[in-house]
Amino acid sequence: MTNARRLLSFLAVAVAAALGHLGSGCSNNPYPPGESRTNTLYRVLTDDPKTLDPAVSYTVDEAFICDLVYPSFYKYHYLKRNPFVLELSIGAKEPVREPVSVTVKNAKGVAKIVTGERYTFTLRPDLRFADDACFPDGKGRQATAADVVYAFKRMTDPKVQCPVAPFFADKVVGWGDSEKAFAATKTDAEREAQYDKPLEGIKVDPNDPLTFSITLTQAYPQLRYLMAMHFTTPQAREAVKKYGTELARHPVGTGAYYMSEFQPKQRIVMLQNPNRFASNYPTEGEADDAKNGLLEDAGKPLPLAPKIVFNIIREATPSWNLFQQGYLDSAGVGTTNYQQVVTPSGGLSPDLAKRGATLKKDAQVNVYYFAFNMNDSVWGGLSEKHKKMRQAVSLVVDSKEYVDLLLQGNGVPAQWVLPPS
Repeated sequence: MTNARRLLSFLAVAVAAALGHLGSGCSNNPYPPGESRTNTLYRVLTDDPKTLDPAVSYTVDEAFICDLVYPSFYKYHYLKRNPFVLELSIGAKEPVREPVSVTVKNAKGVAKIVTGERYTFTLRPDLRFADDACFPDGKGRQATAADVVYAFKRMTDPKVQCPVAPFFADKVVGWGDSEKAFAATKTDAEREAQYDKPLEGIKVDPNDPLTFSITLTQAYPQLRYLMAMHFTTPQAREAVKKYGTELARHPVGTGAYYMSEFQPKQRIVMLQNPNRFASNYPTEGEADDAKNGLLEDAGKPLPLAPKIVFNIIREATPSWNLFQQGYLDSAGVGTTNYQQVVTPSGGLSPDLAKRGATLKKDAQVNVYYFAFNMNDSVWGGLSEKHKKMRQAVSLVVDSKEYVDLLLQGNGVPAQWVLPPS
């Protein structure tokens, strides 16, 4: 079953009217002095992010923060979702892809020449790191191709433990040699010196500090999608050296926001990065986006909100209550509040509609499934009898009824292991 995400949000003016109606003769404004819905977006996270180091972070909640700070060469078009569409973010132009001959060695050390490919990437010239104490005078510098190469070197360092390193390990020329060299270092000084040594398959163009190349031992068109993840964002060596493990709580990137406050178990505050590169809200999307209000900000400079506050709230019920009181600008719709929000026909409840709430529905890339224990004496085994029994049981599981009864209709029966779009 593919989870269908429903996001409930209040319109700014309507909420002020609804909250004003709740009290008589006293203020019910939930915002601190100097903050209002006109300049601050209030969201919720279910827990503190474990790490905000772009070389390590790999969860959805962490991405809500990381992707605001660490943009990548590509990004996903915000409104084109069927199918998803990649477009340039910090990339100045589409990369050049060409076949090349490279030498590879097998497990026994025997070398042979194979046909690989080389991608040449160029960054935007207006890319700058946010101001931070790790830089001289606290002023963020220009981000260059060397910062992307440094990010890749961090992925080859076993001590960093980058979760996507295996996607590159058998494809990038010299990746394994770099991993072995890092693993052989015995002191911090030796490890730091290793970062000064070249990585054969990822190099800065000697004639252009904004251009770098990635040389692969095989065709790998999926590289484009890895270049849309924050692992491949430019990373400032100054920040890694200054903060070390504290980088997990002190991100320094080139994105639209920087972190101004982190109170564990309470809240995270993001402010617009004055050094951000220019970008605009999309002017086109899916067929119903204009009708649903998703193109009202078409062409406006980004980001739209000068400030974002993420409140750390672990339980769904308190989060929902705070949303209804006006402390949050959006809320997820799940089993705890579904009956209050959604009508039997699938629309927004009249009460919430009167208060100015809107309901947006979308299908998440998320799948829930049942699995057979292949080691079990009854269900497991590769015989035709066991195979047919598993198929029979699979056929009698009514996914639609499961969604309707146990998920209260909040889902779409999946036809395969990958969800729609």
